Amino acid sequence: MPDGSEEHLKYIRDLEASIKQYVDMQSEMQIQREILDDMKSTLLTQTVNGQSPITDLTAHFQAEFQRKQAEYQARSDQEKYNDAEPYQEFRSKVLDKQNPGNVEEEGDDGLMIVSQNISLECPITRKLFKEPYTTKCKHTFEKAAIMAVIQTAQVERRRAECPYAGCNKYISLSDLRLDRDIQKQAARKMTQLEAEQEAADEEYTYMD
Repeated sequence: MPDGSEEHLKYIRDLEASIKQYVDMQSEMQIQREILDDMKSTLLTQTVNGQSPITDLTAHFQAEFQRKQAEYQARSDQEKYNDAEPYQEFRSKVLDKQNPGNVEEEGDDGLMIVSQNISLECPITRKLFKEPYTTKCKHTFEKAAIMAVIQTAQVERRRAECPYAGCNKYISLSDLRLDRDIQKQAARKMTQLEAEQEAADEEYTYMD
């Protein structure tokens, strides 16, 4: 089917809808894992003299799941899908084909492939990203740095908190997702900086 034809555009829309549905399913499973982890932690730390703070496990799980699902559904499409790795990859490939060399585009639905205001430096290492991993609370860190934070917490038998200033969300290794778009932007930035440095070195040599 030719690019730009109605049949091609319908195919892209259907594919996008399927990927959004897949992201929704991933979110649903993640919510279930988080609830079970929280329930396990509560049972292990707050059970006193055999008395559990959760009297009906099934009812508690269902109530928490409904609450968290309602919170998820209340989000905008941009909030739900923009940072999801499958959706990022889909949009990057589509826009790469339609706009070679430029993935910093905004679709008709307002979803951005890469935010113009996203920092390309890890807040822990203060260095340009090489392997940027984003947490469920939407904060991005260099892979080795954020894994060290989580593994240190595991050794100390406590839950890891997001190290981003002002954030106190709990995070785990299973929450981390490679942010391919930030990785691409950081790689382009590194190439730009290296080219600028090379040009500056050549100019300095010429002046000598």
